[in-house]
Amino acid sequence: AIRAEQTADPKTCGRHLTEALLDAILLIGPAARCRERFAAFAEAGIDDPLFSPQAVEGTVPEAAAAFIAAFAA
Repeated sequence: AIRAEQTADPKTCGRHLTEALLDAILLIGPAARCRERFAAFAEAGIDDPLFSPQAVEGTVPEAAAAFIAAFAA
């Protein structure tokens, strides 16, 4: 659908990013949900994930700290 639009405009492209699509490729939500989804990704064979915590609320350093806390052993 994005290719069919023939545009790189972020707002236009963003309309196609559904919650289902984002959930299929990202870890989004509470820590327990993110750990659950990460385990599913690992089980599916993803063995070299790329993590980039993003701040939805608060600051990026706060998001990074929350990420570290969520995945600390």
